[in-house]
Amino acid sequence: FVAAAAAAAEGGNPPPLRLGLHFTLDENVVSICERGLDASLRSGRAVMGNGEYFADNVETGLPYAEGGSHFFLFALNMSEAVAHRHGIAVIARSDHQLPLYLVTFEHEGTAPKPAEGDSSGGASRGSGGASSGGGSGHGESG
Repeated sequence: FVAAAAAAAEGGNPPPLRLGLHFTLDENVVSICERGLDASLRSGRAVMGNGEYFADNVETGLPYAEGGSHFFLFALNMSEAVAHRHGIAVIARSDHQLPLYLVTFEHEGTAPKPAEGDSSGGASRGSGGASSGGGSGHGESG
């Protein structure tokens, strides 16, 4: 990511950078953390072009979670974005996507689920509804 941004800045102008949210199904989270976003596993929603899809905000991205409760926060180098419209950025180059955090959230009106191995019944979770954890992962697209 850093090397691609530096290369893009060689002309004197730094590349446009922004944050993007990558929503996915819960069952994809471990794979994303371990292996990164995998273009071969895209779900066939390439209506705006080939690449990974990143939402500008939660409202735009939430339908892509399909009931899941996780999204990844990425830094995006927009210098070669395939598309950016309707609150969605499409980035094809993996070196233009830098995973920053994995965010877990609760859907409105649902009770928190206890973490695996947590016998507290979820009581240790904060009431804010969203928490962030380290996300060294990028992974398969959802």
